[in-house]
This record gives sequence, C-alpha cells and structure tokens, in this order.
Amino acid sequence: MLTSIPLLSSDNYPQWYLSLPNNNDNVYIGYGDGKSMGEARANARSNVASQIKVKINEKYNKSERLVNSTYNKDISRTVNEQIDVELIGLKELKSEKLDGTYYIAVSFDRRSLITKISMSTGIENGLRVMDASSPYLYTEFSKELNVVLNFKNKTPKYEVVWLNGTYVLRINNHEFPLLTEDISKFFFVYEDPTILLDIVQHNENGTRVTTRIHEGDYFHLTAHSKKSGFLTLLNIDEEGKVNVMVENHKLQSGMDYTYPDLDLYEGLQTVILDKSNSAIESYLAVLCRNKMNFTKYDTINEDINDNTHANRFPHLYQDVKQCHYTSLILNTSH
Repeated sequence: MLTSIPLLSSDNYPQWYLSLPNNNDNVYIGYGDGKSMGEARANARSNVASQIKVKINEKYNKSERLVNSTYNKDISRTVNEQIDVELIGLKELKSEKLDGTYYIAVSFDRRSLITKISMSTGIENGLRVMDASSPYLYTEFSKELNVVLNFKNKTPKYEVVWLNGTYVLRINNHEFPLLTEDISKFFFVYEDPTILLDIVQHNENGTRVTTRIHEGDYFHLTAHSKKSGFLTLLNIDEEGKVNVMVENHKLQSGMDYTYPDLDLYEGLQTVILDKSNSAIESYLAVLCRNKMNFTKYDTINEDINDNTHANRFPHLYQDVKQCHYTSLILNTSH
C-alpha cells in the first residue's frame, strides 16, 4: 500500500489526490503532478518506483558475436536508479487539471502473471482450445494455465504479442503485460523426429549432451536431419529477442550439421547478465522444404530501446509452424 508522499507543486490539489483507497498489499498507487500531463505521469511513475526500488529510464545496447573462438554478449548501459523489478503495466486511475497543474494517480500490480489470470472474472467463459500446431502447447506457462483454468489435458487458446515495446499476453479478450521474468515461461521443449537438435560439450574426456552448463563453458549445436531441406538455427534470449545463427543451410537427409565449425572454433560461450545467478535461453533447429526469410528476426546489434518494431519470438512461433522444428532450453549457472 502507498506510504510515501510525492512532490507537490501546489498546496491546492484535487480532493482525491493522495487519498485513493487501496486494500491490496500487492498493488502500489503512485501520485504525480506537473506542468504537463507527461511530467505528471513521469512523477507518478517515479513515486511507484520509490516504493519498490525499480529501474527508471534504463538504456543499454547488447551485441552477441563469435570473436576469437568465443561467442560473446557485450553490454553497455546507463541506469538512473538501481532496480529490483520492472514497471510494466502501469494503469491510470484518475487524472485532473487544476489551476494550471496536472495531477494523476497510477497503480502497479505486483502479483504474478498466473495469479492475475486466476483472479480475472469471466476469463474462463467461452475459452477456445489452442491450435494443435502451436509451439505454445509445450511451454511451462501452458502447463500452469491448464491447472489454473481446469482445462485438464487441453490448453486454452492464447497469444503473446509485442506491442509498443512491451510483451502482452492476450487470452479471451483479457490482456496482461509481461515482465522480463515471465518471458522464459514461454520457451518450450519439443522434438520433431524429422530434425533433431543437441547441445554438445567437447573436452578431453569425450562429448556430453546437456541442457545445463556453467558460465564460460563452451558448447556446440548439432542438428541431424531425417529429410532434405533448409536448416536454420536460432537463439532466443531472456528478453525474447531472436538471434539468427545459421539461415537456410542446405542439409541432405541423414546428415549432421554442427555449429560453430569444430575445426575453427572452441564453441559458443554464454555469460550471465545483470548480477543474476542464472540464465535461461532457447535454441531452435528449423527445417523447411523451401528457404524462408529468418533474417528479419536478427536484431542482435540494434539498440533495444529503439527496436520497437523488430520481430520477436511471438512472430517466430507463427513462422516455424510451417516447418519441422525442435526446441531446447539451455540453463546456465555460475
């Protein structure tokens, strides 16, 4: 509940200002005022931030590349305030202009995504079943959703969209903004026998197939095709950004393909960002009958603050349904 007091530019403010009721410990209400509505919103956002110590106006660039046999992720960032959580999904409660000053109240719901869904009135009414070809069928989130909505062995139809710089979950006319911590719940593990994929570590003791590694470990991706086609290897990071590693490589039936080349590189190498204890990423092998344009997803060297129109993993999930695909989740720890 709100316990802090925002800065005021006037003693003559609306009666509702600073006094909206809030009986939910998981909902924070922030107040702000300013000479413009934009300034008032920014102050209200900062007021919420001060209550839960969140990031404000963070900007950073990210790049991933093979350099000297190492697959690097480079980060440069500017942060105005230390963070614990993200402020996504702020809701405007009330606003007013009085004596030339703008006033606004906003709220932020800290409850988990699945809790918000379970407490949404009428969300279960008229739900349709997920398309049988959808990758979302195999996600951890779908398993949780089946339990919460009592769908037993079927998965309710939903979609994730990238909207104005935010991932939004849409389900039965309800919308839920996603936090970065929610993204990995939409990664999935699925094996199509037509195109197999392994994460392999090579060392003096031989080879090891794994989905868990330590930061700094080298690994390779090995795909095996049961049909001829065009192979694409992709990576999805914890922010849902897609990295195209190999695109439309012609692969004959029964052949293996290893990336990167064992004779040239020690392998791929992951790092853990932002003082986290672990990292979760997804790797996909996609085999298509004809060449497809996956380059549109490769946003690896773009400034993510300006990258509002880049294709993210929800768009990719639509495209891979046209092909054979296998997906793995790689967990990295210190």
